[in-house]
Amino acid sequence: MPEPMTAEQTVALTIAINKVFNPSAPVDETALFAGRSQQISQLLNTISQRGQHAIIYGERGVGKTSIANILTPWLESIGETVLAPRINAGSSDSYSGLWRKVLSEVQVSHSKREAGFVAGVKQQVASLVDQMPKTVTPDDVRRALKGLGSTGVLLIMIIDEFDQIQDERIRKSFSDTIKTMSDNSVPVTIVLVGVANNVDELLLEHRSVERALVQIHLPRMAPDELGGNSQQGDGAFDGNGNRPGGSELHYIPVAGIAFLYPHARPALRKICHPTRVVEN
Repeated sequence: MPEPMTAEQTVALTIAINKVFNPSAPVDETALFAGRSQQISQLLNTISQRGQHAIIYGERGVGKTSIANILTPWLESIGETVLAPRINAGSSDSYSGLWRKVLSEVQVSHSKREAGFVAGVKQQVASLVDQMPKTVTPDDVRRALKGLGSTGVLLIMIIDEFDQIQDERIRKSFSDTIKTMSDNSVPVTIVLVGVANNVDELLLEHRSVERALVQIHLPRMAPDELGGNSQQGDGAFDGNGNRPGGSELHYIPVAGIAFLYPHARPALRKICHPTRVVEN
């Protein structure tokens, strides 16, 4: 039987558990992300093909935002230079307002020749949104992003909570944006993320851009993926699967409960953890 933990060990382990198994926030570290290999492969394949864009959809709490969050560290780990601004759409946002939020995250530099007989060249950095008109159209977005192709940076524009947009004109404008970006081979990938049972609930007239839009559905996770996620988090404590103090972790067979949502697994994992057993 394991030795009882001291009060200091209990506090230290509780803090460690709360950092790793966090059910209230999306995963943002690749080391803590497990499962979803098919959907991740679809997304990475989409990003690697110019003219392709993606829409990630599914019910609430199945890990859509987590997949979007791990894109940058995943791509950087294989040597890519990535710029992937992510914004949340709101019910009061306009099409122009959404793209202003996205483009405000993109900094561009340009050379400006100084006046005088001995003219020098000065590098200036500005936000891309400064180049946009007050009312933004799909063609304005295309023109602004087209010029970024020579930077050598992998550009991904992520718009989360897309289901919050109820105005059909805005959803139609995003379909038009994806079409013009694809038709003109703009070297940028748009990734839309939203709660929906199908793409029709998110994008208007999406069939006109089907060849350019990869639909990535996230169902509830399979039992083998659930187990991988729990073991992944436990690995953050000790390379041998042991908790501080030398006693082993006691696993509860929760992976077979196939109806669990990803955001519920960390909460259950906390409840089942040895620290909770000691306290209760």
